[in-house]
Formats: sequence, structure tokens, C-alpha cells
Amino acid sequence: MRFRLGLKAKQVIGVTLIVTLAIAALTSVYLALMVRVWLTQTEARGELVAKSAYQRAFAIAATDQSGDLAAALRADGGLRSILEASLFDPSVTFAAITDARGLVITHNDPNEYARPLNPGQPLSDLIDAGPIVQLRAIFRPEGGTYDVKQDLLVSGGTAFGAIHVGVSTLLIRGQIEDAVNWLKWPVIGVLAGTIFIAFLLASVVLRPIAVISSKVARLGRGEFDTGVELPDDAEFRDVSESIKAIGARLAAGGSGDARQLVALSRLNAGIAHEIKNPLNAMSIHLELLRNEIGTARPAAEYLAVITEQLRRLDDVVQTFLKFSRPEQLTLRPTSLVTILQNIRPIVEAEAEPAGVRVEIHTAPSLPDVRADGPSLQNAILNLALNACQAMPGGGALTIAAERRPGGQVAVTVTDTGVGIPADQLDKIFNLYFTTKPGGTGVGLAMVYRTVQMHDGTITVESAPGRGTTFTMTLWAEDARSAS
Repeated sequence: MRFRLGLKAKQVIGVTLIVTLAIAALTSVYLALMVRVWLTQTEARGELVAKSAYQRAFAIAATDQSGDLAAALRADGGLRSILEASLFDPSVTFAAITDARGLVITHNDPNEYARPLNPGQPLSDLIDAGPIVQLRAIFRPEGGTYDVKQDLLVSGGTAFGAIHVGVSTLLIRGQIEDAVNWLKWPVIGVLAGTIFIAFLLASVVLRPIAVISSKVARLGRGEFDTGVELPDDAEFRDVSESIKAIGARLAAGGSGDARQLVALSRLNAGIAHEIKNPLNAMSIHLELLRNEIGTARPAAEYLAVITEQLRRLDDVVQTFLKFSRPEQLTLRPTSLVTILQNIRPIVEAEAEPAGVRVEIHTAPSLPDVRADGPSLQNAILNLALNACQAMPGGGALTIAAERRPGGQVAVTVTDTGVGIPADQLDKIFNLYFTTKPGGTGVGLAMVYRTVQMHDGTITVESAPGRGTTFTMTLWAEDARSAS
């Protein structure tokens, strides 16, 4: 049987999903704004380092008399201090000055001298891109390095090289994650509060549905004179009046048969109980009498006969009670595929010793039926076990389920057994009718009663020596929903 959610669960899940989506959207906007702000601030700090290095390099170039400006820049301790101090910025990975060919003149790491520098893409390009590109760049697992560049011009405006400050998206991401870490607790609190409020709302909103369901169930039991208490709103007032009117029409009109059936079932149950009480008393006193007489014959034999007949009479009363007692079914969408899978091991255990081959066929996309699962499973199992017992010399048992026109589903149980004589076919569903030695005549009557309570039909086709086919027809769930 497929798992189905109730209305309350669906409402709670729906409200929670809406709030979750809203939180996710707001969080995404907040993250996008924060990433842009962080990138802009990182660029500003990188430009500050580059300008400081530029001013120092420009001053060195103005006073250099050696004719080798690269050596002068490399040897200047103040410039090296500026480059090394840039690493105190949590986003910066390096700071360097390169010549016109891109070779390192001076670097915060002395080992990089005279090597070509790969500064990465300009950070300004990432800032000018859209928020999606920025988020992908920041949260890319392997990260990336971006460049804040300042061209180095000497006296006369001659381009000598460039100052580069490298920033890492991995370092920026770590700072952003630390900054937004506090958000998780408010989000968890909001979701928990949403679920709690959704449960309260569902209880309030769905209560009238539960009241209406209870009233309909009582109408089904023949209790037509009961009222229904719904909120005093215009919509519910109309529903309440409609239900009361339906109850009144049923009570006054075509409900006489239903009332009589309910009353007759209760009367039968009462009569059966009244018979059972004296039976219990007789059984107890017969046992006491047996203890007094002992094994004296022929009295002991007479007592044994009386005891056996009382037991049979008690079985009859028990069966009558079970058959006449109104059964409360819980109808819900039920999978016939699951029911047939459940009964298969039981049927095979009965069939194998008798040499019966069991086959079960279900049509593709078989719809669910509106049924009480346990009752329907017992009915199909009863038919299958009867079929096995009808083939003492072996044979084939086929159980099939298929969709029929008109929104119905048919379950057929076919055996290749001894068959049923034509003059007995119209009696096999009668209570206490049986052709099996030691049979009770209850099984098929209970099957018939179960099918009737599901608003279905059951038919039988049989020929002596050729086998029997029982066909149980039920309503498909989607047909009920459509109606």
C-alpha cells in the first residue's frame, strides 16, 4: 500500500515549505549583498597597499642615481616592509612589484625574485559581474586568486612595471562564513516556530472536517437523528444544515431498510448472547457431572455425546455472532499488489504439499481500490485456500487482478480442481452451507459479506472436473475520487 499523508500533515508540510523557501530566498539575497560588500572592501584594502607601495617606489625612482632602478627597489627595506605588511590583511596572499616583462622585482617572499608572476584575473572584473557569478567564484570548492593592480610610472610618465596585490576567494569565503554563522540559530528557531504554529492552525482549520467525517460515519450506522456541531461561520452553517437535512430525509424516507438492518443485527447479537449463556452453564455442569460419574459406562458415553453436541452448538452460536455483528470497516486506498504479495507465502505453504502450482498476475499500473485492507486480504486468502483444498491431487491455482471498464478492478481466483455441481452454485454463499467433510459453511459466506460491505460483487463459474473461478469486482480508488 502506498504511503499517503493526511490533510494535517500536508498543511504543516506546505506551510513549512513556504517559510523555508522564503528564508532561502532572503538568505540568498543577504549572501549576495554581503559578498559584493566584502569584495568591494577587499579591493579597497588592496588598492591602499598598492598606492602605498607606489608612493614609496616613486620616491626611490626620483632619488636613484645608480641607473639600476630594479636593484634599488629590491634593496629598499621600506618598500619590502610595505609588501610584507600587506599579509596582515586576512584576504591577501601576496604583494609584489614586476617589471614590464612580468618578472618579479621584489616580493613579500624573497624566493620569488626574477620569476614570472601569475597574478590572476582582475578583482575589478569580478566586482563588475553579477551576483550569481560572484557567489559561484566565492563558493567554488577549489577557490581562486584575483589581482588588484597599480601601474608603476616613473618620472616623465614612463611605464616601468606594475604593483600587484593578490587576494584569495578561499580566504574571503572563510570570513563570510564566520560572519553569517550566527544566522543558523535564528533560522532553526523560525522553522521550529513555523511547524508549531502550522500544527495549531491545522488542528483549528481541520477540526470541522473531523466533525463532518464523524457525522457521516454515524449516518452510515443508521443514526440519523444526531446533530453536528460546526463553527458558526456562514460556510460551515450551510454545511451543517445540509447534513441535518440529509439525516432527516434518510430518517423519513429510504432509510427504513437501513434502520431495520441495524436493529436486526443488534437483535440477532442479543439473541445469540442469550443462547450462549445457558450453553456455558450447561458445559460447566456437564464437566462437573463427568467428574462425578468418572468412566462408568454407558453414562460416560452419553455425556461425551452431549458434550460434543454442545460444543458444536457453541461453534454455531459463535459463527452466528461473528456474522451478524455489524463490522466497522476502515476504508482507505488499498494496493491489491501488496495484498497478493502478503498472502502468497501462506497460500504456497498450503499448496506445495498437495502439488498445487501457484501463479499470481497483476496488470501494470493497477489502481488502488477503496477497501479495508485486512478484511479484503482475509477474503481473498479464504478463496485461495479453498481452491487449494479443492485440488487434493495437485493442479494449478491462478490469482489475477486487472482493471475493468467503468472504474472497477477485478480479482479472479481460478483452480483446476474438482469443481462445483451446477445445483449447488446458488447455495455456496449461504451461511452454514458446505460440501467439505468437516467444513463449517462460514468461509464463503464471510467472503460474500465482506465484498457486499465494500459495495462490490462476487460471482462464481464452475464445472465438475474442470475447476472453479471466483471473480470479485471492486471499485477503483480513482473512480471513487472522480465520482
